[in-house]
Amino acid sequence: MGETIHPERQTVEKCLKDKTYYIDFYQREYVWGTETVKILLDDIFNAFEQSYVLIKDSELTPESLDKYLTWYYLNVFITNTVDSKTFIVDGQQRLSTLTLICVKLYNLTQDDDEKDMLRPCIHGRSWKTLVYRIDHEKRQRAMDYIFQNSKPLGEYKNQTEETIVGRYHDISSYIDNKNLDAKKLTAFIYYVLHKIVLVELSIEKQDDTAMVFEVINDRGEPLKPFEILKGKLIGALNKADTDSYAQKWDTYIQRVKSSDDYKNFEDNFFATYLKAKFIYKENSKKEGLINNSYHRYIFDKNDEADALQFR
Repeated sequence: MGETIHPERQTVEKCLKDKTYYIDFYQREYVWGTETVKILLDDIFNAFEQSYVLIKDSELTPESLDKYLTWYYLNVFITNTVDSKTFIVDGQQRLSTLTLICVKLYNLTQDDDEKDMLRPCIHGRSWKTLVYRIDHEKRQRAMDYIFQNSKPLGEYKNQTEETIVGRYHDISSYIDNKNLDAKKLTAFIYYVLHKIVLVELSIEKQDDTAMVFEVINDRGEPLKPFEILKGKLIGALNKADTDSYAQKWDTYIQRVKSSDDYKNFEDNFFATYLKAKFIYKENSKKEGLINNSYHRYIFDKNDEADALQFR
């Protein structure tokens, strides 16, 4: 497989500018929390501050900024291109957060040249419509709200919308509290665009994508059972149907969420439903299997799996 993965070092500007990324159905929602984003911003600002002191009393030029601002390595993101569409296999949480940082900096700066540098990292255009860089169709409402100050969203259609709005407010408050003057803001915009570095790993073969994603899931933060279940069920459909059924899944999951404040409401819902449907008398073994791994249990060899016919 080594010959089918191609690494490329990229700045934030290069990985976002004039690009369009799609999120495949098996990917989790944008879910980074307040604390995770704060840790990232702390790291970025600490690295920036250490080198900015060297030029804070000097005239800022592209040459001086490039020379004295040290680079910050943000990690790897993995992509796979199918039929001219580039899908993010891993790294959507980081790329999404970087996009939100760019939106905040765009809204903050009063300099038209700086806005012109940031704008292509946030969106492109299709005729008169803005097209956002990551997962446009699913995120358009939330991105319009934070970027164009459009009307409030009302009820969120999915967790990604809710997270985009919440993390943007976190990022906005964090950067506002830094009280950046115009000069320091200019330097920080340059730093974000040109000195934060990621490595893109591009997977050439479609067949390798699922295996790579599984390895990432095993080593990183694991998917929740309901997310694995989504991948198994929708992955069995024809590719032409996956987007529409993934949208239906997200819509109904959001409806369940609105009626359940439990932390793991999705898995709680599926486990409770299966127990209510199939357990008619006390059976601690079966109940334990469903509670701990219902997403596997309904595909195993048992009466419940036979009744559901998911295999």
